[in-house]
Amino acid sequence: MDLKKKLEFDKVLEHTKRFALSNMGREKLDEQTPAQSLTKLDSELRKVHELKLLFESGEELPIPAFPDTRDLLKKLGVVAHFLEPKELLSLAMSLRVASQLKKFIFNRRETYPHLNALTENLWIEKTLQYEIGRIVDESGEVRNTASDALAFIRSSLIEKRELLRRKMDSLLRRYAEQSMLMDDSVTIRNGRLVLGFRIEHKYQIQGFIHDISQSGQTVFIEPSATLTVNNEIRDLEIQESREIVRILREMSERLGEERENLFLNQEVLAEFDAIYAKAKLALATGAAMPMLGEEKSVRLNEAFHPWLLISNRKQEKRTVPISLELGTENRVLVISGPNAGGKSVAMKTVGLLCLMLQHGFLLPCREDSVFPIFDRLFVEIGDEQSIENDLSTFSSHLRNLKEILDNATNESLVLIDEICSGTDPDEGSALATAVLESLLSRKALGIVTTHQGTLKAYAHNRDGITNGSMQYDTENLLPTYVFQPNLPGNSFALEMARRMKFPPHVMENAAKFMGETRHRLESLITDLSREIQVQSLEKYKFENERKEYERLKAEYQQKLTELEEERKSLRQKSLQDAKRVLADANQLIEKAVADVRESQADKDAVKQARRDIEKKRRELAVNEAEIFAEQKSAPVNMSIDIGDKVKLQDTHTVGEVIDITDDDVTVAFGSFRMKTSLRKLEKVSNKEARKMERQGEQQKISVSTNYDTEMLSTRLDLRGLLGDEAILRIDKFIDATIANKLHRVDIIHGKGTGALRKRVMDYLKGDKRVKSFRLGNWDEGGAGVTVVDVVD
Repeated sequence: MDLKKKLEFDKVLEHTKRFALSNMGREKLDEQTPAQSLTKLDSELRKVHELKLLFESGEELPIPAFPDTRDLLKKLGVVAHFLEPKELLSLAMSLRVASQLKKFIFNRRETYPHLNALTENLWIEKTLQYEIGRIVDESGEVRNTASDALAFIRSSLIEKRELLRRKMDSLLRRYAEQSMLMDDSVTIRNGRLVLGFRIEHKYQIQGFIHDISQSGQTVFIEPSATLTVNNEIRDLEIQESREIVRILREMSERLGEERENLFLNQEVLAEFDAIYAKAKLALATGAAMPMLGEEKSVRLNEAFHPWLLISNRKQEKRTVPISLELGTENRVLVISGPNAGGKSVAMKTVGLLCLMLQHGFLLPCREDSVFPIFDRLFVEIGDEQSIENDLSTFSSHLRNLKEILDNATNESLVLIDEICSGTDPDEGSALATAVLESLLSRKALGIVTTHQGTLKAYAHNRDGITNGSMQYDTENLLPTYVFQPNLPGNSFALEMARRMKFPPHVMENAAKFMGETRHRLESLITDLSREIQVQSLEKYKFENERKEYERLKAEYQQKLTELEEERKSLRQKSLQDAKRVLADANQLIEKAVADVRESQADKDAVKQARRDIEKKRRELAVNEAEIFAEQKSAPVNMSIDIGDKVKLQDTHTVGEVIDITDDDVTVAFGSFRMKTSLRKLEKVSNKEARKMERQGEQQKISVSTNYDTEMLSTRLDLRGLLGDEAILRIDKFIDATIANKLHRVDIIHGKGTGALRKRVMDYLKGDKRVKSFRLGNWDEGGAGVTVVDVVD
C-alpha cells in the first residue's frame, strides 16, 4: 500500500486540492515531493504561513482564478500554428493576473517577504497585454481596428451587403406582385441571399438554384441580378478571413518569442496556487507553523490528526489532541491499550504530520511543537494479505519488517502497528523485541503499537525505549483518546467480557489461565490508569480555579488602581479649589489693605491681616508638598527603559534614552545629550519615530556656542547660589533653551525665605525672551520651581 494511503495523506491532499484556483495548482500539489533541506522547507512553510496571515487579516487576493495556459504555450511552439482570438484573451488574462499578483504582494513586501521573493520572479509585459486588447475585444472577436486593411475590408463588406439587401428587397416586391413567391421574405441558403419561388416558376427566373424545400413546392433561387454583388461579398469575406489569420499569426509569433517567460509565469502561478490551497486548509484546520529542529526528535503539543479533524467537524464530533515527545531521551515509543482506544490513530498522527510538514503544509498543533526532517518514513500498518503471492497477513508483515530493517537509518521514522502479532505470542514477542533492538542500534526513531505484555515490560526496563498508552474510562469502558506517556496500557479484555455478561465460570477460568503474576500486573496498570484519570481531573479543576483566581486578582488590582487614581484626582481638585479660593481671598484682602491704608487705618491691623494670609499660604504649601511626595513615590513612566525612543512633551524632538537614575533621565539627541525628568518624556515606537523623520517633523536641535554642548537639560538648579550669580546662569540658560528650540524649562530656586524666587521672577519680568512664567504645580515642585515658557 502506498505511504500516502497508509497515513491518509491522500485524503488530506484531495481535500486541499478543492481550495486550489486552477488545475495547474492541483497538479502542483500532486507533484510535490518531501523536502530534504531544513532551509528550503523553512522557506516553503513561511510562504504558506504568510498567506494564511494575509487571509486572517481580512484581505483576499485581487484575482478570482489563475488561468491555465500551458496548452496554449505548447501550441505556440508548433510551426505554422497560431492562437485563436479567445486563446489570445486567455494569455492576456494570464499576463494581467501575473501583474496584479506581483503588485499586490509587492505593496505588502515588508509583511510578507517570502511571498514577495516568489512573485518577484513573475515576468510582466504590458505591451503584449495592450496589443492583444487592441486586436481582440472582450467577447473574443477580432476588432475592426486590428489593422487598416481589415477596417477597409469590413467597411466594404457593409456597403456591399447593404447594396445586396436593397436589390433583394426590390426583387422581392416585383416577384410578390406577380404572385411568383411562396414566402414574402428573403432567406439564406449556402451562405447566399435567395428568394423562395413557387416550383412551377423555377425555369422562368434567371439565376442560380440553391435548394428545394422538403415538400417540393418551393425552390430557392439566387437571382442573376444579385450574383455579381454576392460574388463580391464572398470575395471580401475571403479577404477578411485571410487578414484575420495574418493578424493572429503575427500576434502569435510575437508571443512565441516570449514562451520561456510565459512558461516561467505559469510555473510561479502554479506554485502560488498550491500555496494558496495550503493556506486555506491551514485556516480551516487552525494550523500553525511549528519549529524545525536539527536534532532527530519530535515534540507534539496539542496536535490533531488532520483528516480526523476534518471528518469529525463535518459530523460535529469532538477531536482530542495528542501531546508526546520522542527522540530526546527515548528513541522508540511502545503504545499499548485496548482495541479501538486510539493507539493506531496516535501513531498515524505523528507519521501524517511529519509527512505533511515535509510537503510544505502547516500543521494543526501548537507553534512550540518541534519536527525534524526525516530521510524516509517507514509505515507497516493494516492487513496486506496477498492471495496472488501466497502470502498470509503475518508473512506480509514480516516482509515489510525486513524492508524496514534493511533500509532504516538514524534519520528515519519507523511506524509499526501491532508489531509481530498474529503468530505464537512468545515467538512474536521475541521477534518484536529483536526488531526494536535493531532500531535502537541504528538510532532510528520508532513508534510501535502492541498488546504484548512482554513488550511492555521490555520497554519499561530498556534504556532508549519508553511506554505509552491511551487513557481509558475504566468505569464505562470507553476510550478517551488521551495519550499518557511513560505508562503501559491495559487491554481490558477480561473487563469487556465481564461487562458483556460472560458466564462467571468462564471469567474465573480466564483469570486462572492468565496467571496470578500477569493478573496482578494488569490490575496494577488498571489502578494506575484510574488514579491518573483522577489526578488529571483534579489538575483540570485546579487549573480552572487558578485561572479564576488570576482573573479576580487582576480585576481587584485594576479596581484598586482606579480607586487610587480617583483619590488623587479628588485631592488635586480640592487643592486647586483651595488655591483658587485663597487667591480670591488674597485679592480681596490686598484690596482691603489698600483701602485701609488709604483711610489711614491702624498698622497693627494691616500686619495681622497679612499674617493671616501667610498662614493660609503655608497650609496650602503643606498640602502641595504631601501630594508632591505621593507623586514622587509612585512609579512614573516606568515603561521607559534604556534604549527606548522618547520625545519631549509638547514637541516632536525624538531621542534615545541612554541612562536612568531615579527620576532623572539622560537622552541622546543626535550628537549631544540632554538631562531631563521622566515626567517630561513620552515613549514612542520605532515606527512612530521613523514616521516623524519621514514627515519632516523631527526637530533639529542646534547646539549653542554659549552653553555646555556635552549635556543639555530642561532644568536649571539655582539652589545655593547668590542673586547675581543666579541671574548670570539664567541668562545663559535661556539663550541655550532658545538656540535648541526648547519651549518650556524649569528653574529650581527652592522655597527657603523666598528671596531667590523673588529675584528670579523680577528678572524674568523684564526679559523679552520670556513669553510667560509661573510657579510650578503640585506635581512640578510647587513654590520651589518656576516654570518658564520662552519665545519661539
